[in-house]
Amino acid sequence: MSGGTADVRVAATGRDWREQDLGELPEDGSRYEIVDGSLHGTPPAGPYHHELADDIRMALRQNAPAGWRVIREIGPRRV
Repeated sequence: MSGGTADVRVAATGRDWREQDLGELPEDGSRYEIVDGSLHGTPPAGPYHHELADDIRMALRQNAPAGWRVIREIGPRRV
């Protein structure tokens, strides 16, 4: 994929996925989760996503009110 982060359902006909089944999945950087017995996979974000996230973080940081910090992956937090 070209940096997309759309949710992708992994086809598993006739199978109800359980938490124990997650160990069978490849360690390929994707995020896997089970929702109501269905397996969903989200591919890792690409470079464009990270660049955009950095640009947004910097804009927020430069305009944050006094006493606030903007930290990537955590979001805005009052100090």
